[in-house]
Amino acid sequence: PRIEDTPIPGKEQVNPQRGPFFPRSFQGLDLSGRNLSSRYLRQADLRNTNLRKANLFMADLPRACLRGAALPVADLTAANLSNADLTGADLTGAIMLVTDLKNTILVGANLQGARQITTEQIYAAVVDGTTQIDDTIEITLPRVPRIPL
Repeated sequence: PRIEDTPIPGKEQVNPQRGPFFPRSFQGLDLSGRNLSSRYLRQADLRNTNLRKANLFMADLPRACLRGAALPVADLTAANLSNADLTGADLTGAIMLVTDLKNTILVGANLQGARQITTEQIYAAVVDGTTQIDDTIEITLPRVPRIPL
């Protein structure tokens, strides 16, 4: 499935002059509860988009801009968020099972209550003191590889 096949309320059809690989803009739209699973959203502009309870299972979102996006209780299982910008995003209660967070910017993001997220995923992302993470994720320990016994 392609993102062009997903109807967006209140928006005009995609301009064919922009070409098939031009980053799509969904800035500020309400996509809550939408099924965007397995969608190709590389470099999409999703700033301030409401994705509450959206199904983003296995969605391809590398280098997407999700600054200030609302993703509470969204299903991000196996989604590719590598190099994406989630600065200030709300991910409370989001399902993050095997979500690729390599070089994902999570500065100021709220990950409180995010489910099935691991310390390794957080270590792969860009975080700072403003990133809100549950106490069960320990990011203050030095990043030393484990030595098998």
